[in-house]
Amino acid sequence: MISNNPDMAILSFIHCSKCMDEFMKERPEHESMKIYSKLSVGLTAEGFQVWCDRHDANVFKIAFEGLNEQLKRGKNCKTRMF
Repeated sequence: MISNNPDMAILSFIHCSKCMDEFMKERPEHESMKIYSKLSVGLTAEGFQVWCDRHDANVFKIAFEGLNEQLKRGKNCKTRMF
């Protein structure tokens, strides 16, 4: 388990493979992969996407493909669309 917070359901983090390769080679002191990665995460016209800002590349994309999805927000989450 990653967190003691019961609302945190993440079992494994998503990272850019290029960032992971660089991180493993450089092993920056006092920095974690979480801090090293530069990801943008958000909704798209088709679904949901994780984008690597460091490498200007797609990391992960989910297409909802017509499903009438209701996005469940966490109780402390304030979602804004820009």
